[in-house]
Amino acid sequence: MGTHYVRFWLAVLVVVAIAPAVRAAPCGNLGGDAELAAAIEQVLAQREVRCDDVRGEVRYDGAAIVVTSGDPIPLERRVGDVATAATVVESWLGASVADPLLAIRPVPVLAVAPPAPAPRVVIVERQVPVTAPVRGFQLFATGETSIANDRTSWLGLSVGGCIVIGPLCASARVRFATVVDGPGPLWDDLERRGVELLVGGEIPLQVGSGQLLLGFGGGTGQMHTKMEREGPHMGSETGGLRADVHASWAYPIGHDLAVELSLAVDLTQATRTESMVQEPLPDEPLVLGRFGIGLRYGSLR
Repeated sequence: MGTHYVRFWLAVLVVVAIAPAVRAAPCGNLGGDAELAAAIEQVLAQREVRCDDVRGEVRYDGAAIVVTSGDPIPLERRVGDVATAATVVESWLGASVADPLLAIRPVPVLAVAPPAPAPRVVIVERQVPVTAPVRGFQLFATGETSIANDRTSWLGLSVGGCIVIGPLCASARVRFATVVDGPGPLWDDLERRGVELLVGGEIPLQVGSGQLLLGFGGGTGQMHTKMEREGPHMGSETGGLRADVHASWAYPIGHDLAVELSLAVDLTQATRTESMVQEPLPDEPLVLGRFGIGLRYGSLR
């Protein structure tokens, strides 16, 4: 009696000990990647899911896990982790609502980095000098006094006009000038006058209430030198190229009318074209510095 009693309780203990292992038998029929299959089987064992009748294959495809069922028509699922792959295998068992497939399990929380702050855009304003918006046309007349590199002094008149083309005022001017004084007594009997035609342009800049005009020009000119004691037709004439750079300040004094002060440097090139005197004459000057004052009419603003 005592021996049968002991054997009975030993049998009960063996059944209790092996029951969980039998209930959570591994999915020995999962093929593919052996390590991946073992990991999935371990998860299913922890969930106490019996899956010894499951047929399928598991493998890695890059960062994803591909789970393929062993049905006559294979069904392939791509998941991101082992726990989800185990859930897919568990779903093949046709579990009821009472099975562990529908049990509540903790959902892993993925750490999501906060969105990067939007880049900060800094707008730096930079002041750029603006060319004055001049329109229409301008006319000007300027009285000039000049000093040449041969120490002669000149008086003259410059007249012209310009037409606005974009930021540039395309200009043309005619200049007349005559010598009023020269070094030595020779100039007491000499008369020299010149005329030149220049075309170029001026860039008008609005500065305060007035206008600064920076200009340039080029063209041709002539100088006529006469000996008074030789008669009315005795003298020489030269011609050549001319170049001019100048700056003017126009201050408005009325509607489209301004007083203009100007400074200019005039470069000359001379080729003798005619001579009717016996005595040698002084060479023509090569550089003249001019100062002028006059009036300018037109669209100044």
